[in-house]
Amino acid sequence: MRKAWYKLDNAGKLYSSIMNDRATTIFRLSIYLKEKVDVLILKQAVDNLKDRFPYYNVLLKKGFFWHYLETTDRNPTIDLERYYPCMDIKYNKQGIYLYRLLYFENKLSFEFSHIMTDGNGALVYILSLIYEYLNLKGENIEKIPGLFYKDETPDPGEFEDGFDKYFDPTNKKR
Repeated sequence: MRKAWYKLDNAGKLYSSIMNDRATTIFRLSIYLKEKVDVLILKQAVDNLKDRFPYYNVLLKKGFFWHYLETTDRNPTIDLERYYPCMDIKYNKQGIYLYRLLYFENKLSFEFSHIMTDGNGALVYILSLIYEYLNLKGENIEKIPGLFYKDETPDPGEFEDGFDKYFDPTNKKR
C-alpha cells in the first residue's frame, strides 16, 4: 500500500498542540443494539468501510514543524470496554489510531479525537458502520440518504478544511 498523508485542518492543528494526559481531545458517541455485539462481524464491517473512509485509517505523525496524518494499512482494534470513558489515546505509540471502537454486551462506543473529526463526521461514520454491520448480519435495510456506503468513492470535499474554504479575513463583523 502506498502511503498518503493529509494536512491537519485548523481544529486538528489546535487539538494536536494542546493534547496531553488531562486534555485528551476525545469525545464519545455510543449506540445500543437489540442484540449483543458480534465482534467478528463488526471487524468485517470496519474492514469493508476502510476504502470509503480513508481519512479514518490514519496515524498522527510528527513532522519537522507540524503534525500530519499518514495512512496505514493496519486495522483499528475493537476492544471490550473496561476502562473509564474518554481516556487519553497514546498517539505517539506506533500504530495507534485516533479513535477507539469499544463494545460491551449490546453497546458500541466510539471515542474520537477532535484531531481527526468533529461530531458530525463521527456520526456519519458510526451510522454508516452500523448500516454495514446490520447488512452483514442479514438485515435487509434500504440505503439511507446521508450515509456513506462501501461501494462509493469518497468525495474530494470530504477532505477539505472548511475554515480555509469559508473564512473571509476581510469580514470584520463579529
